[in-house]
Amino acid sequence: MSECKRRTPSQLAPSCTPALMYECTGQTRSQIAPSCGAGSGDTADETDFVFLVRLASASFTGAAIIKWGSLLIDLPFQPSLASAVTLVLGVPFVLAIYLKTRSP
Repeated sequence: MSECKRRTPSQLAPSCTPALMYECTGQTRSQIAPSCGAGSGDTADETDFVFLVRLASASFTGAAIIKWGSLLIDLPFQPSLASAVTLVLGVPFVLAIYLKTRSP
């Protein structure tokens, strides 16, 4: 409650979260969404629905790639020292280069 200190919803909007807005103002979710800058007044249910649709589509896409991807490439099914070394050392090497370029 220390973050509230009698601020109005418009003053809370830059750093607002639905939980903070509810705690400070007592507004319902449908009242909070417009003051939090949610654009067209999306409710939490619509946001959850969009998340669930994206999750389901990603799950089905991943499953299809795993199931039928073996027909396209034989990499995981043929033993190869070069592919094993590349898979094990390639990711840390790329990450090290990325971190080196991002550091000041």
